[in-house]
Amino acid sequence: MAITRKFLGWASCPLTASMQQLCELFAAPRELDLHKTLLVLPGSRAGRQLQKQLAVHAAEEKLRFLAPQSVTIGSLPERLYRPRLPFADSLTQSLAWVEVIKGAAVDDLVHLAPGLADNPTESQLLRCAESISRLHRELAGEMLTFSQAAERAITMEGFPEQQRWRVLTQLQDHYLRLLDDLDLWDLQTARMCAIKEGECRYQDPIVLIGTTEINATIRQMLNQVSDHVISLVFAPAEEA
Repeated sequence: MAITRKFLGWASCPLTASMQQLCELFAAPRELDLHKTLLVLPGSRAGRQLQKQLAVHAAEEKLRFLAPQSVTIGSLPERLYRPRLPFADSLTQSLAWVEVIKGAAVDDLVHLAPGLADNPTESQLLRCAESISRLHRELAGEMLTFSQAAERAITMEGFPEQQRWRVLTQLQDHYLRLLDDLDLWDLQTARMCAIKEGECRYQDPIVLIGTTEINATIRQMLNQVSDHVISLVFAPAEEA
């Protein structure tokens, strides 16, 4: 089943339009019960403002108000599945990448960054680790490992960085094994596993509010719980 879309137009304030739509969807005689509803917004500030508008409206209408939960789009995924292991925090991830870079062969390091194979400083190693970690997060957001990205890249005529992607693929494998040895899980990999195993579950309403920037990973997770998802779109229906 597809996600339900509600087109709110663009003539009124998005938060006010969202508040009015939520009241239409969930208001009952003498109460506005949203306590089982999960609101998903681009930022936490918008969530707080919307909560305040809902509370003010309920008070003005003398409705019993049961407040919703609100999360940002970036923190939504962990509401949709149950992680099997604790997550490695950002510092642990960076240090794990540093460790696998240190363990790489010198002939491989020359393909990653200038000077990395010549007794790099800890600062150089950390910068390289953070760069690789950022690339890992961005590709995982689009459901791609380094290996899969490399397979796509080599089909491009004249692609010059096959050796770099070969090394990145090896480092990613070592990185994941290192975290596994520590009984920790990489956040992005956990999300991809949850999608592949069909583990995403949610039984209560999820309302997406102005969430236009949703990567492939989150889209696929939402597709697994689409029966419970409503998306509020700040545009008229004819622009669908």
